[in-house]
Amino acid sequence: VQEAARAGQAVTSASDFGPDSAFYPLSRSCLTIRAGEYNYKVCPFVSVSQDKPGMHTDLGRSGHWAQGQRGRKLVMEGGTWCHPVSRGRLTEIRFRCGLSDRVVSVEEFETCTYVVQYETPAACA
Repeated sequence: VQEAARAGQAVTSASDFGPDSAFYPLSRSCLTIRAGEYNYKVCPFVSVSQDKPGMHTDLGRSGHWAQGQRGRKLVMEGGTWCHPVSRGRLTEIRFRCGLSDRVVSVEEFETCTYVVQYETPAACA
């Protein structure tokens, strides 16, 4: 299963949550942040969403490690369909070392592709 995660397939067991399963606790919780007019809900390995009154947008689900980035960059694909790029929305969660779990920022890096900066002690190893 670890090889599947490295190859870009969905993470499916505790052993796929980075070195020593350090990222596993993140899969059991969600964090929120407000950026501009939107509220973002980030649930690593599960889902990322964007909300404002009267509108909900799925920005990605079922995380997998980016090729060669295990423990540093999680890709969440299959979000709400995006017509300008003819695919579902996609979010990269970029982990960096921090004293506590917190979402530092969310931005639309390019059309329908989002980047979340996420600090966590799990990334300090």
